[in-house]
Amino acid sequence: MAQLAEKLLKLVIFYKIILLSIFILISGATIIILVSPGMDLISIIREEVFKEIGIALIIIGCAILFYEYFLRKNMMDLIEEFVRTNFMVMITQHCEKVKSISESVQKSGLVNVYKKGGSSDILDVAKGNIKLLGVTLNYYFYPDSDEWTRLKSLVESGCTLQILILDPDSPHVEYRQRDEHNEKLRDQINHLYDLEKEFIENIKDEFKPNVEIRFYDTYPTCAMTIIDEKLMRVTPYLYNRRRRACPTMEFMYSKEGIFDAYREHFNDLWKKAKNSGMKGTNNKQRSK
Repeated sequence: MAQLAEKLLKLVIFYKIILLSIFILISGATIIILVSPGMDLISIIREEVFKEIGIALIIIGCAILFYEYFLRKNMMDLIEEFVRTNFMVMITQHCEKVKSISESVQKSGLVNVYKKGGSSDILDVAKGNIKLLGVTLNYYFYPDSDEWTRLKSLVESGCTLQILILDPDSPHVEYRQRDEHNEKLRDQINHLYDLEKEFIENIKDEFKPNVEIRFYDTYPTCAMTIIDEKLMRVTPYLYNRRRRACPTMEFMYSKEGIFDAYREHFNDLWKKAKNSGMKGTNNKQRSK
């Protein structure tokens, strides 16, 4: 019963104009029928007045029905056509923009964006070479951390590791200290360099040549992790933010992408960087 009542209510609301016009027509016809001729003057006056009222109601009812079935339908058709045409144009334009953005992202090689520095799971796909660029790279070199263990395992399985960190004696340390409001940055670099040396010391002797540390002497603009020249994560350094708090982008190699630009940035810094003294004799250490 409740569902039936709800359906009837919806029908009444939907056909409210038609029901109103029918009610007006019936009211007007009733008045005219009830008013009959052959009465006294007062009755005649009353008859004429009510006749006029009845006729007026009939005209109003007819006008409403005419509007409902002819004018309103045509108006709604026009509105519907206008909305449909313009809506389709808008949808088409939106789809074209989305397609253009998608194609641009695909060409760039961008595969992911992280609000903060990405996790170390990128190391899981490494096989031959890992390049690390940063101010301290402290994320990777805390003893007994998962990252430390993963890197050690990779190096001892034959993977080469190139570590490029900011020279603690560089004047650019002071500039970066100021920009990220970190007065202890120089001490942090020295401390992490000691941990990186400890990392090498804990590697089996035959694999130590697979690791090399160099210092660059220029203002740090980004951190990078490059895996086998195919996958990389880039973290641009922002003002007033610590390094791991900055957004990070992940790229796959693509001929039309921007992978090469960042890789060349690393290689150029590597070539000009100062040797830290922590270097083996393995020929694999050359920058690719």
